[in-house]
Amino acid sequence: MTTEDLALMPPPASDTLSAGHGDLRTCTAGGGRAGRLRRRRRGHVSGRFATAASCAFAEHHRPDAVRFLAQASFGATDAAVDEVIASGYAGWIEAQLARPQALHRAYLESVIDPTQPQQNYRDFVLDSFWRQAITGADQLRQRVAFALSEIFVVSQLTGTINQRPRGLADYLDMLGREGFGSFRALLEAVSLHPIMGLYLSHLRNQKEDAATAACPTRTTHAR
Repeated sequence: MTTEDLALMPPPASDTLSAGHGDLRTCTAGGGRAGRLRRRRRGHVSGRFATAASCAFAEHHRPDAVRFLAQASFGATDAAVDEVIASGYAGWIEAQLARPQALHRAYLESVIDPTQPQQNYRDFVLDSFWRQAITGADQLRQRVAFALSEIFVVSQLTGTINQRPRGLADYLDMLGREGFGSFRALLEAVSLHPIMGLYLSHLRNQKEDAATAACPTRTTHAR
């Protein structure tokens, strides 16, 4: 996001009020071309009907908010667009960073029947992904985790992964957990996760033999 992009968005209304400038105005749908305009000044609230021009400021920024949400979430909703307009890009991001992470592993544990361990639960990982992508509150974290999953790839097409839905769910949770931290910590978490060890076959690698310089390890992950 460039400085020019940020300049397109209005500052949060709370910042404007705390600085002693302007009024807080909220536009909601009304009859015809009119909207409901509420004005708050110095703690006093009053209301009146206004023409659509009174809501033009907020409406002008809706396309920018939609574009931003298309990049930072799994898609814009009316509520999310209103939130971005009200708080600005930075405010929305800070709010998202503060949201607790929704865990794929927790969802999987809630649907697995311990009396039927033979049932194949691999599809429930995808069910959890779509459930969180469409309805999850931590949209930014889930979008970041999805982007990282396309960089640090593991695949259900590999039988060893497909047979371990708990492990795959935990791997996705790890990407979400480490995605907001340092890249160094993320790389370490990816490298040490058992699912990545299975996928790139470095699980249980042995150390190099210092006496013979023999290296009986798989180096796929290192490469």
